Amino acid sequence: MFQKYWHINKIWTIQHLIYPARVTIWFVIDIINFVVYPFIWLAIYAHRDSIHGYSKADIVTYYIIIAYISTVAASHINEHVKKDILRGELSARLLKPFNYVLFRTLQETSYRTIYIVISSTILLLLFLFGSHYLIFPSSPLTVAFFVLSLISAFMIFHCFELIIGLSSFWWGENSALRQAYFTTSIVLSGEIAPLVFFPPIFQRANHYLPFQYLFSFPTQIYLNKLTGLELVDGFLGVSVWILILATVVYILWKRGVHDYDGGSL
Repeated sequence: MFQKYWHINKIWTIQHLIYPARVTIWFVIDIINFVVYPFIWLAIYAHRDSIHGYSKADIVTYYIIIAYISTVAASHINEHVKKDILRGELSARLLKPFNYVLFRTLQETSYRTIYIVISSTILLLLFLFGSHYLIFPSSPLTVAFFVLSLISAFMIFHCFELIIGLSSFWWGENSALRQAYFTTSIVLSGEIAPLVFFPPIFQRANHYLPFQYLFSFPTQIYLNKLTGLELVDGFLGVSVWILILATVVYILWKRGVHDYDGGSL
């Protein structure tokens, strides 16, 4: 069983590497939105050393890590699932001797593995040649917690994308739902700015939502902004949300396959 899926993962990785230009273009697209943010914030800081507990080095590092997360932890499985459903290709996939969701998940993780290598290399070079405005991890334990938070972020990203993709069983075209999710997550995840910069009532409400675990939580761990109890609370929260979202994916998949009629063009 394991060898079968390992072989599938290897095939996906090879296919991605056949088109290096496509990988490079998508990598640039993923990070280009974050390139300008450090320059804007450095202008905002002017002669101030700190804003809301974030130094200049903190804020530059924040957006570097946000860009890193967007390449190594984000998932785009929605488009593949949607196309399989609408084009009727899911019918053939269901006849194969493997789990469809795991099959598409391996496609996504193989892509992310390539990005991890590229992004980690670039991040290392930035640390070597731009250390004046960057903060190194405070300890190996911080790195371990950060890596764990990245895995958790990917799982939440992936579940959201699967939910949107599986909605095509009933809605067909799901672009409106995808855009609603995209807009909401940008605001609530900390992708635009650290959540501490937002009003307290916004922060309290957002504490009970899963979006903070996409960007804010991993970045705060990296910058050592969380206490021990806050770390425990954060990992408990992200675990609960992974369980909830995975359950929703399971229910949608089971009901969707039951109702599936082969799709249409």
